[in-house]
Amino acid sequence: MMTDNEIVKALECCANNPNDSVCYESKCPLFGQKCIDVLSKNALDLINRQKAEIERLQKHNTKMAHKHYCDGIKEFAERLKAHSRYPNGTIYAEHIDNLVKEMVGDTQ
Repeated sequence: MMTDNEIVKALECCANNPNDSVCYESKCPLFGQKCIDVLSKNALDLINRQKAEIERLQKHNTKMAHKHYCDGIKEFAERLKAHSRYPNGTIYAEHIDNLVKEMVGDTQ
């Protein structure tokens, strides 16, 4: 099996010599071999590995974004409770506005 770098290098060599059935470029990892036979399978393997990694990272990022979102809501609720200066827990709109500015800054 070829490394990812070898696959890319062989693809570059093939792109420069598209009419040759055998690679004659000495710096190519497939020198002296039929490029299409070896390269197509290796290139497909590389694409599939990268696709799987992208999907894994997307799932991970989605989970992490959701976790941060939930954590932020929880933190906001706890801090809002602490801002109440009234025994009955009354919260006024200005408390919410001030807390939003405190947590995310004044974006206006």
